[in-house]
Amino acid sequence: MITSVENRILDGLSSLILLDLADNSISSIADSPFIELTNLQILFIQRNRITSVENGSLYGLSSLRELHSQSNRITSVERGSLDGLSSLQKLYLGYNMITSIEKGFLDGLSSLDTFYLTANQITSVENGSLYGLSSLKKLYLNRNRITSVENGSLDGLSSLEILDISGNRITSVEKGYLDGLSSLLNLNLQGNVITSVESGSLDGLSSLKKLDLRDNQKTLECCGVQGFITWIQNKGSVDILGKCNHQSQSTFIKAFNVSECLPPVDGGWTSFGPWDVCSKTCGGGVQFRTRTCTNPPPAHGGDKCPENSQETRSCEEKKCSVDGGWTSFGPWKVCSKTCGGGVQYRTRTCTNPPPAHGGDKCPENSQETRSCEEQQCPVDGGWTSFGPWKVCSKTCGGGVQYRTRTCTNPPPAHGGDKCPENSQETTSCEEQQCPVDGGWTSFGPWKVCSKTCGGGVQYRTRTCTNPPPAHGGDKCPENSQETRSCEEQQCPVHGNWTDFGPWGVCSKTCGLGEQLKTRTCTNPSPAFGGDKCQGSNQMTGSCEIQKCPDTRKCWEKRTGKWHKHPFNFHNRQTIMRHFIPLSDFYGRDIFYIIGNSHINEI
Repeated sequence: MITSVENRILDGLSSLILLDLADNSISSIADSPFIELTNLQILFIQRNRITSVENGSLYGLSSLRELHSQSNRITSVERGSLDGLSSLQKLYLGYNMITSIEKGFLDGLSSLDTFYLTANQITSVENGSLYGLSSLKKLYLNRNRITSVENGSLDGLSSLEILDISGNRITSVEKGYLDGLSSLLNLNLQGNVITSVESGSLDGLSSLKKLDLRDNQKTLECCGVQGFITWIQNKGSVDILGKCNHQSQSTFIKAFNVSECLPPVDGGWTSFGPWDVCSKTCGGGVQFRTRTCTNPPPAHGGDKCPENSQETRSCEEKKCSVDGGWTSFGPWKVCSKTCGGGVQYRTRTCTNPPPAHGGDKCPENSQETRSCEEQQCPVDGGWTSFGPWKVCSKTCGGGVQYRTRTCTNPPPAHGGDKCPENSQETTSCEEQQCPVDGGWTSFGPWKVCSKTCGGGVQYRTRTCTNPPPAHGGDKCPENSQETRSCEEQQCPVHGNWTDFGPWGVCSKTCGLGEQLKTRTCTNPSPAFGGDKCQGSNQMTGSCEIQKCPDTRKCWEKRTGKWHKHPFNFHNRQTIMRHFIPLSDFYGRDIFYIIGNSHINEI
């Protein structure tokens, strides 16, 4: 059971046409809960517990046509609460507790044609409270507590056809408050306590077909509504329902004779007036004088004046010339045209009387003409030439364009036929294929890096096939290949020897010596885990700057025998133990002599 309609609870239902919230326990409607229901046409909220229609609660219902809010507990409708309901056609507020129709709360309901306020507690209809309802055709105020309708309160309801104010407490129908209701067909005043209907109070109801005054007969006196009954009797086409009282008798209003309300008055003649001019100046004429039955005039069933109102006598009886006199004109001849303005004529003769005794001939003409069939002839509509073609709906791929003509050559008039066929012609256009700009596929996987270390490059590619360019469309922008750096870590560098440097200084200044040359492991140096250089960083070679004097030999090559020789090395004598031959330079035998911790050269 729904108890309230909260703000924005109906968001998202913008296509809704009908909303039924009837027969719940709704007591209040929040501000703007229907703001998104711009297409809603019918809203049912009857038989709930709503006490008032507050300003803003119906905001946004610009397409609403019917609002059913009867059988609630509404006591008031705030001014402005119905603003924006410009499309509303039917408003049902019956069976509530509304006490008055406030000025302004119906402003803006220019499309309203039916308004139900049945069975409320309204006591009066104030001047201006219904202002602006120019389209209203049906107004139901029955079964309220209305005692009076202010003069001018119904002004502006020029389209109203049905007005039901039955079952109220109205005591009189006063002159003026129904003025302006020229379209009213049905007026229901049944079940009130009407005692009088003022003379002229219904004069403006020129279209009235039915008037219901039933259940007023206990209070409505026939002779108290004489002018009203006279109006009814003159309106023979109006269906009058109801009775009135006359001399303790109930009689149908339409059948009551108002003359029963006044004593009869017999008519009386005035004195004769002076004699009129004689009808002829000679030959015997007639003259007359008159009186009127106005002294007094007959009234209320009284007798008319007896005898005649005119007295005649002969005059100017001497003979005289007879001037010709025209007969009456004969009938009009057939019009020369059936529409668009023709001419017809009729004739008379100078025989009434014919001229005699020197009398004049008839003056003027024997023929009279007049315009006839002056109504415009029907003009059938004719098309203008088609205008230029409008811009094609598409620039390629097949569109539609149209051109128009108007039914103004000439426009139909005076009941003539409208132009046949259509005012618009369409054709296909721009049927060539649309250019399709090329689109890249996604990039493929990255290719293998060009190096395993030390910074390489790898790439990936895409193709211009998503879609491929066609029909003159642009090729894909930018490149089909994307590159990036890879394997940027340093590669291991293995050490490598430089070339040997120059030989060093010979170890002896004469005789066979030794010299060195070196190299470094810097070509390149080992790095990033690379191997060190293999081998020695120096090379040893023999050298001899010059020969030393040769006076001693310990080895005789020819015999190949060792000999013991005493040698004096620095004044010391060393016993030779081992001789190690090394090499033969320049035809000499060279040895290292090792003994007693001395190494000497021989």
